[in-house]
Amino acid sequence: MTELTAGVSTLAHDAVVVSPRDLTLVERDDLDRLRAVLTRTIDRSDPRALSWLWDRNVTDLGGRPAPAGLVEAVGAALGDVLVATVPGTRWVVCPGPDGAMPAVVAAARPGAPVMPFADTWDRWEACSRAWVIPYLSRAAAHLALGVMPQQRGPQDPPDEVVEEPVAEPAAFVPVAETPVAETPVVQALVVEPPVVQAPVFVPAPIPSPAPVAAAAVVAEPLPAPSPAPSAEPSDAVRDLALVALDHALSALRLGPFDREAFVTIVDASGVRTLSCQDEPAVALRRARETARNCGARRAAIAWIDRHPTGVPGPLQAFPAVLVEASEPGVAGLRVAHRFVDDVLGTGPLGDPQIVGRVASVL
Repeated sequence: MTELTAGVSTLAHDAVVVSPRDLTLVERDDLDRLRAVLTRTIDRSDPRALSWLWDRNVTDLGGRPAPAGLVEAVGAALGDVLVATVPGTRWVVCPGPDGAMPAVVAAARPGAPVMPFADTWDRWEACSRAWVIPYLSRAAAHLALGVMPQQRGPQDPPDEVVEEPVAEPAAFVPVAETPVAETPVVQALVVEPPVVQAPVFVPAPIPSPAPVAAAAVVAEPLPAPSPAPSAEPSDAVRDLALVALDHALSALRLGPFDREAFVTIVDASGVRTLSCQDEPAVALRRARETARNCGARRAAIAWIDRHPTGVPGPLQAFPAVLVEASEPGVAGLRVAHRFVDDVLGTGPLGDPQIVGRVASVL
């Protein structure tokens, strides 16, 4: 991983760079290696995924050295997002605060670059969170419209704190003191409560019960204990959970289905999916009743939870598609897949995760 950071840092020794120039083949290869760092982790073209990855690492490692290549990989991803979204922009090499380094410039304003590598390092050292999307907005405006992105100073607070302009305080005019009459000291009157003699409670005698003849006790055999559930759900249950999740995510791409819950059943006729539509809580209750009464070999239910609990993932409260799958009489498993639902669209976020064990849905 150290070779990834070395490719960027070596540009700092290029002292002859005084204006933007094109990247060399070696520098392009260095950027490609940085791009590969996040390819299998997140969708590096999604600002929300970059923000989640950054915030999670700052929360876990804030104040400690960054993982090798992480800051540079995020910087490369931010630059790629700008180049992909702002027409007429490209990667170049520009003089930076610590020497020459890759930057993004607009063709019309080559002397006003955006320095994503320097900016990401500033944010890591300041333990900033929730800054990625506002930063991209300001940088895109700077490249497209000539609006300078907000610069950070050494004393600036973390980016999640929005600084509001503070008006100049009015001049202080002393007010003449008005004499205040002394308040007479009033001696508090202490009233002793009267002493009340508590009544003495004398319990009434309890009559002795009449002797009762002991009944004969007939020993009955105890019922055989029910078999303990298996330690782990079967592979067939895991496969069914993924089938139900794929069906739910396919429906999600057409729009959120908050008023609908799905029941996927495996019986003698094969695999089929039923839909229960109503208010969210009612639809989920109907789906559970359908699963319990279907008499299937395996079943799974899927629904949307807008405020999931116990689901690891982004710090932001993203909703999730939840799936519970099981076999009769055996504890099942719950799978969750967070998703994004905003003005930019609806779609899955990250990878599905097994949340834990649940009671059988059958």
